[in-house]
Amino acid sequence: MKVVLHDLTEDEINQTLQSAKDDLVIVTKQEKEPHNCIGCFGCWVKDPGECVIKDGYEHMGEYLGNCEEFIIVCTSIYGEFSPYVKTIIDRSISVCHPYFTKREGMMHHKLRYDNQPRMTVYCYSEHMTKEERMTFRNRCKAMAINLGIKGIGVHFLHGKQGLGGVRI
Repeated sequence: MKVVLHDLTEDEINQTLQSAKDDLVIVTKQEKEPHNCIGCFGCWVKDPGECVIKDGYEHMGEYLGNCEEFIIVCTSIYGEFSPYVKTIIDRSISVCHPYFTKREGMMHHKLRYDNQPRMTVYCYSEHMTKEERMTFRNRCKAMAINLGIKGIGVHFLHGKQGLGGVRI
């Protein structure tokens, strides 16, 4: 299974998706904006592995813990994920336990699942500076370590027109 998190319109993501859709979990913007993580730790102690905020995004940790590949398609603002994508990534902390372990010489939360998916990120933006690209790449790498991702690819596209060459 692949998990696709994106900030595109329905038409744009449908043009990008070339895989059998039954092998995909597509996380897309719903009518209501997602709630921000409130740092309550309910996904660790009250409902282990599941966010306590029931707004349609509560299963992100489970999705990430069981997928083969995590694919992100988003724009970047100052080298960070788009606000929607960042909110959903923050809500994915349930992929971890509250306990700590060392990974790559740093302290990180222990992973809840044995699975270690690959991650591919497609960042579309017409005007990213070299520094913003470096910040975005570093942000992706840090997130991959936190979420226990084993391989990462970051691709920069020149605006949404660059999505035409992306095949998921």
